Amino acid sequence: MDNLTKEQKESMIMISESCESGILSFYTNIDSEYFPCSFTEGESDWEKGLSMLEAKDFIKDIWYHPKNLDWRNRLISSTKNGCRQCLSFPEINV
Repeated sequence: MDNLTKEQKESMIMISESCESGILSFYTNIDSEYFPCSFTEGESDWEKGLSMLEAKDFIKDIWYHPKNLDWRNRLISSTKNGCRQCLSFPEINV
């Protein structure tokens, strides 16, 4: 963390928790569509969410859906400086 600017260090303090989207938490919109994060709704990888109404088994059909597994794997492997990087909005990563 020594190589960060003063502004980056201050940002790290303000956003000290790594992203847990799709790992420990998720977002459901008014149409019962699953998204890993409320900010991902309508964004590049998540133009459309996974329908929780059509799922017969949440764990199998949503939690372990290939799209969600891909998201989780990319998020877990995105760690830099001890924090996971935002996959949807890279401009906020420090």
